[in-house]
Amino acid sequence: MSKMQVRFEDGTVSFLDIIALKHGFDVLEKLTGGMEKIKQHTFALAHYTYTVLSNLKYANGAPVVRIYSDTDFSNPDVQGPIINFNVLDENGEVLGFSQSTQNWELKNKSGKADKDTALEL
Repeated sequence: MSKMQVRFEDGTVSFLDIIALKHGFDVLEKLTGGMEKIKQHTFALAHYTYTVLSNLKYANGAPVVRIYSDTDFSNPDVQGPIINFNVLDENGEVLGFSQSTQNWELKNKSGKADKDTALEL
């Protein structure tokens, strides 16, 4: 290993590649129309997902997910395109990842997982 390589730790920014940033942003602008369009698109996806998740209910009327948000996903300047949530059981208790995955795998193996039951955990 050369002396120069030894001087850089894992995670050190490659300062020689910084010059490519301008070109990268120019290409991004040409391909997508710019960051504002990307922001609007990703927010629209998050808003749709928020709406769908908010309306998921079990047969007893209990919500399927608990969403952690201070907004109702109506303004991209206030809320970014990230949704934090937990999956709940019929009693409102949080289901852990392994529990959710295990329940999904059981339904898949039993042949009961179709588009109507895929969201039932």
